[in-house]
Formats: sequence, structure tokens, C-alpha cells
Amino acid sequence: MLKYDTTTNDVNRAAKSVFYLQVVLFEIIFLKIFFAFIENLLMRKMVNIEVKTMPQKNFLLTGLPGVGKTMVITRLSKLLGDKANGFYTSEIRVEGNRKGFEIVSLSGKKAVLAHVNFSSKNRVGKYGVIPENLNEAINEISQTIVQNTPKCLLIDEIGKMELFAPQFREIVLAALNSSLPVAATILAKPHPFCDTIKKRQDVRLIEVNRQNREKLPEELYRLIISCLGIP
Repeated sequence: MLKYDTTTNDVNRAAKSVFYLQVVLFEIIFLKIFFAFIENLLMRKMVNIEVKTMPQKNFLLTGLPGVGKTMVITRLSKLLGDKANGFYTSEIRVEGNRKGFEIVSLSGKKAVLAHVNFSSKNRVGKYGVIPENLNEAINEISQTIVQNTPKCLLIDEIGKMELFAPQFREIVLAALNSSLPVAATILAKPHPFCDTIKKRQDVRLIEVNRQNREKLPEELYRLIISCLGIP
């Protein structure tokens, strides 16, 4: 009579079971990795499509100091009328000498942002800066964004003085991320915050010079009216 080694058979069956289990686990892991790769690939394609089709509804004006950026913004605000909200920066002059800068909101409110007589720790050249004096203008822009009123947001300017205020940085990003068109002047020199937003896909960077500054308000007006969907 033949005798079978049942112990050896049991060991072999157990080894085979472990082997098959390992194969199944490997296949499961492989499939998970494969589907994760496919999902990631599809997401990247979707992001690329969104970036390529993202409308440039934010217009940033750059250029040398004194070239006429603020002039473009003020003329644009007159063309837009009640279809705009925001502020521009005006020089404070005494007997022809520049003493500081004031914020002028499109609602007519004014606040001195910087002055030679301010003893603030925040300084740009000879000017002391009071960032808190931007609060009223910031609030007006914030309300327009929250209400999603079909208006263009005008900001003059995104510069060193204004960037002392963390709330100002926040409102600039909120404006750019909103559905509303933005027309703003921006610091020409390198600056981490400014450099980042200049590279945004939804930003059109326009250099203002003496040759184009007269026609820019009309051109921007047409672009912004189109963004607002007004015939």
C-alpha cells in the first residue's frame, strides 16, 4: 500500500495559496497605481484646457514713473461712469513741490496715504506711509465683489506704499479672482507679490508709454465693456 506524505502536501498547498494571494494583491496594487495615473493625467489635461481658455479679464498697466498710468485710469473711470468702482492715487503738491499722495475713491472720498510729515515706520523714500488710510477704498471694492455688481474694479496703484497693508494684498487677489474685470496700475520694478500676479494666465500686462497713453483709455473701455457683457 502506498503512503502519502500529507504534511508535505499541506505545505505545498499552503505555499501555493500564499503565492496566489501575493499575485492577487500585486494585481490590485498595480490597478490602483494605473487608475491613479490615468486620473492624474486626465486632471492635468483638464487644467491645461482651463488655463488655455481662461479669459484675460484683468488688465495691469505698467511703465516708468510719470509716464501717464494714473491718467489712463482716471480717463477710463470717466468713460465707464457708474460701471466702475475703486480708487486712484493723486499727488499732494504745495507751491509746486510734491509733499505726499492721497487716495481718491470713485465715490469721492479722500484719504492721505503718504506724506513727508508722517513719522510712520513704513516709509518709501522721504514719505511716511499710513496703510490704514486705505481701508475705506478697500471696503468699497470688497462690497462690489461680494455683491457681484457688474462693474470694473479700478486700482491705482499696486505699489510699494499700498502693499504695506496686508488687507490691500488680499483685496487685490480677491479682485483678480472675481468674475469682475480689473484695470490696475502696477509697480514696474521687481517685487515678489507683483511679479507673481503679472504671470497669471488671466492677466494682460500692458506697458504704458508716451505713444499709446492717449488711445489706451478708449481701447480698455471697449475691452472692459465686452467683459461685462454690455452691448
